[in-house]
Amino acid sequence: MAIGRFRKQCQQINDRCKTCGDKSQDLKQHICSNELHCIHCNGNHQSNDMKCPVVKQFRANLTKKLLSDTYNLNSNNNYNNQFCLSPLDFPTLPGAQRTTMYGYKSSNNTNNNDNVLLAKLDELSQNIARMNESLEKLSSANSKFEKFMIHMIEKNNEMENNIQELRTNEQLIKTNMVQLQIYSNRHENLFTKLLLPMLNDLTKFVLRMNRDKDDKLIDADFGVTLERLRAQLNKALEGKDFC
Repeated sequence: MAIGRFRKQCQQINDRCKTCGDKSQDLKQHICSNELHCIHCNGNHQSNDMKCPVVKQFRANLTKKLLSDTYNLNSNNNYNNQFCLSPLDFPTLPGAQRTTMYGYKSSNNTNNNDNVLLAKLDELSQNIARMNESLEKLSSANSKFEKFMIHMIEKNNEMENNIQELRTNEQLIKTNMVQLQIYSNRHENLFTKLLLPMLNDLTKFVLRMNRDKDDKLIDADFGVTLERLRAQLNKALEGKDFC
């Protein structure tokens, strides 16, 4: 459609895309190429762009036309204002026959209405003041709640850090327990497989040395003590408790 025309006045049959400038019978089904082309000046911009020189010139001419029409209208009004109306052309109407007429309100009714209006305004002002007070309390409660939530988030983060630290310590304790168990098994194997058999053999040897040529005990108390020690060593080798 050409610039400055209504759709009914335009004789153009097909519509034109304001972006690419191509003609189309139905712009809703039109596939635009998105290449800017003005249908007024063939410039690299949309057809309704205010930068278009044709659009600028049309707007300038339209403004001048409107200003010219306004000036002519004001001139006509000034000419009409030259006519003066005389009060004598409009005589005074006679006084009212009755004190009460349709739509008439006395001064007392007016004062009552003013009082009612002022009372309503005072009530509205009080309601607004109460609402402001409620909003301030609500804002204060909201601020306290926000501080409480921030405190809870900080406590939650601190608790999560403590839990993570406990998990790390638990894992470290498990690792130490495994190492301790390995050391304990190693020492137990050393004691049961090496030291206890050596002590057992040593007690046997001492017991043989505690007998004379006739196979009699040289020191009976010492022999009893060694026998008890040898029995305890045997129980230790078998994994039994001894006292």
